[in-house]
Amino acid sequence: MGAEVAEIGGLGRYTGDASCTPPGVTYEDCAIVTFTLPRTANVLLIGHVMAEDNTDYEAYGNCKLATEGGDVANTVSSFDVPSGAADNGTLAGFTGNLGAGSHDFGIDCNRTSGITLNYNRASITALAISSY
Repeated sequence: MGAEVAEIGGLGRYTGDASCTPPGVTYEDCAIVTFTLPRTANVLLIGHVMAEDNTDYEAYGNCKLATEGGDVANTVSSFDVPSGAADNGTLAGFTGNLGAGSHDFGIDCNRTSGITLNYNRASITALAISSY
């Protein structure tokens, strides 16, 4: 029985304290980190965002993880924010194999109802993991 050896270890990037206020249902970039992979790899993405509604109305919206190539599967987090309140969300997901070179990873958010929905303290970590 052979042992698996990691080809990439401890390689990652982080960005934090980003924000956005999407005008509607179209997703908007809230936090982006750019990262250069030295070789083909999967990337573990971990994100956090705080949704706030500073109006007298309830607001709803969604955030998801994305790459420059599209959405990361199964990473949508929904927010139901009462007036004057906040809701925190954590997002996590894996990309498929990405080739060597520069890649953008981000948290994209929208507002599906309500007058305004602010996403604050958005942060994302991208950590390269050996390809499979």
